[in-house]
Amino acid sequence: MIERAQRPGDVHAGKWNGLGGKLLPEESPAEGAAREFQEEAGLSLCAQDLQQLGKLEFPRFKRSKGSEGSDGWEDWQVEVFGCELDASAQIRDSCEEGSLHWVPYDEVLRKNLWPGDRLFLPYVLREPPQRFSGRIEYEAGEVKRFWIGP
Repeated sequence: MIERAQRPGDVHAGKWNGLGGKLLPEESPAEGAAREFQEEAGLSLCAQDLQQLGKLEFPRFKRSKGSEGSDGWEDWQVEVFGCELDASAQIRDSCEEGSLHWVPYDEVLRKNLWPGDRLFLPYVLREPPQRFSGRIEYEAGEVKRFWIGP
């Protein structure tokens, strides 16, 4: 997991997140996840190594500068992937986003997470993980409405 650095303007500053980021125009979600993992953790994965676990919608998640014809809010669509890695795999200590840590499953929900992450992470942390989909709506940093299910 990444403990996000306290950078000005980073909506995730101080939070713990899984590794990931935005897709490039030519990428599939799995290709983008593999690339982001390599950029952030320094480990190469193939898109085929990833198991799609879930899809989430975050409407009006982040206020942006906005463009002409836009109200300045961003709707985020997130795909969640899992991958089997050996805990001895050497990852970077940090990246541009913050510091990286191996976190035991039973400690994940004790971290400073987005409130909505606590709603879907139990599906990810199950053994075996359970596929899910959902929608999480925030207002002032708190979950306003949500649905999540298998």
